[in-house]
Amino acid sequence: MPKKSEYQQRKAEGKCVRAGCKITPKKGPDGKRRSYCPYHTEQNAKNSAAWVKRQAAKKKSHKRPTVIRHRKVTPAPVALGQTA
Repeated sequence: MPKKSEYQQRKAEGKCVRAGCKITPKKGPDGKRRSYCPYHTEQNAKNSAAWVKRQAAKKKSHKRPTVIRHRKVTPAPVALGQTA
């Protein structure tokens, strides 16, 4: 059987799955312990909200690029069949 990851190990022990955290998570509505303590749950929500905000800003900035029109250079008229 493969070795359990640190996440799985900490979850089984009822600890917050963030490495080094000593706060125990609250129980969820189903009676099981949650994966993250209240502090890290708040941090995850804050990071998620910031990511969503960045994605919205990125989507907003994707407007059609403005067309850059260069001046047309017309060639000098060439006289046909005329000799000086």
